[in-house]
Parts: sequence; structure tokens; C-alpha cells
Amino acid sequence: MPNLPHLNELDLSNNTISDDRCLPKFCEFPNLKTIIMTGCPYAEEKGDALKNEILVVVGTVLDLKRVNEDEVTKDDKDAAKEDRDAREKARLEAEEEARRAEEERLAAL
Repeated sequence: MPNLPHLNELDLSNNTISDDRCLPKFCEFPNLKTIIMTGCPYAEEKGDALKNEILVVVGTVLDLKRVNEDEVTKDDKDAAKEDRDAREKARLEAEEEARRAEEERLAAL
């Protein structure tokens, strides 16, 4: 992505974006307020959940105001924070479980 620090609207409509790998890259644009992804396979797959998925990834860095035609509300931001926290908790629990399983495996040798 080019360095565009003053970019405030990013229109990616009808691109071939098919997964969430691009979402963290949006954080490179600190003034970004609007993201438009209508017509992208990823947006079509996520449907109404697209806004939440974007906010989960960029919500701690960007202060988005719109995703596609939808306004980003405080409730949207709160829901994304809850999802982000739950995902982080699940990730940490999975890591801990994997660590325990490895310790048990090594102890059994």
C-alpha cells in the first residue's frame, strides 16, 4: 500500500478481495474514516457481519465512521471490542492448552 497519511475514504468496491488479509493494512491510513468494499467476494461472504469484522481488526487504531453505506455507531464499536476480547481470550486459552499438551507429551517420554 502506498503511504497516504491523509486518506480519509478508501473505496475498494468490486475488487477481488476474498479474505480478511487486507484488513490490517487499513491501519496504515491513520485518518481513514470510510471503507467501502461493496461487490468484493469477502464483503459478500460476510454480509451484515462485514462492519464488525473490520472493526474487530482496525477498531483499536482507526476511528471509522462508515463501512459501506452503514454508519459506525458506539454500539458497533462496543460489540467489536467484545468480539476482539473474546477472540484474544480464546487464542490465549488455545495457546495454554497446546503448551500443557506439549508438556504432558514430553513428560510421557
